[in-house]
Amino acid sequence: HAARTLDLDLILFGDLVTHEAGLEVPHPRFRARRFVLAPLAEIAGEWQDPVTGATISALLRALPSRRA
Repeated sequence: HAARTLDLDLILFGDLVTHEAGLEVPHPRFRARRFVLAPLAEIAGEWQDPVTGATISALLRALPSRRA
């Protein structure tokens, strides 16, 4: 949690699934983040999460609806 020059979150990398020190792909919390899924669904909604097999569009639809 120190200051960083660059903070890059790697969400997906093809069908790679890896858990190494300092690197976890797919990103462990992307499935619950509308701000990640919504724009990704616009450009690649058919991509599949290599862990669950669900498409990005399906993951987005599965999120609880936002409150008004």
